Amino acid sequence: MEYERTHSDLGAATGMNPAWLDPSLGMGEQQLQGNLRTADVESYCWEDRIVPPLYLIATKCRVHHLRHAAIALLLSERRREGIWDSILCGKVAEWMVGLEEEGVRIGSDGQDWYGGKGKGLLDEEELFIPEERRCWGETTERDLQGRRAVVKCKQNIPMEEGGGWRERVTTVSW
Repeated sequence: MEYERTHSDLGAATGMNPAWLDPSLGMGEQQLQGNLRTADVESYCWEDRIVPPLYLIATKCRVHHLRHAAIALLLSERRREGIWDSILCGKVAEWMVGLEEEGVRIGSDGQDWYGGKGKGLLDEEELFIPEERRCWGETTERDLQGRRAVVKCKQNIPMEEGGGWRERVTTVSW
């Protein structure tokens, strides 16, 4: 990954100083790549280290390629940190990102655009999730022994469709 580009993208996309998010991706990638475990072996750590920051990037960052990189890292290894499970977090993030990116089309020429509403063609690095597509207030009701969770969130309804909030629900297995 090109971390210089990532850093400036986060600043432009969020309006925040993204210095604390960018190192999380790099640290998570280095720690997971340096680990010889396979996805079938679960590691456990008492402290929160890389799973919570990667989950935050995956669910709250509005830049397409950063959130997909964070999801890939979460799903790359079975890792538990305190109450955080990387596979569960990765699958919840995948679901939420899928909801927010409904309407995104990828053309055969590699160009992306959001919803085709005259906003022009964008490449993947420029794809930005608009506020009216965001999901908020996610909750999980977990069955740890059965490795299932009911996940709920609220999603904005665009003003063209009447505005307000819609509750979204799914069941995730890991």
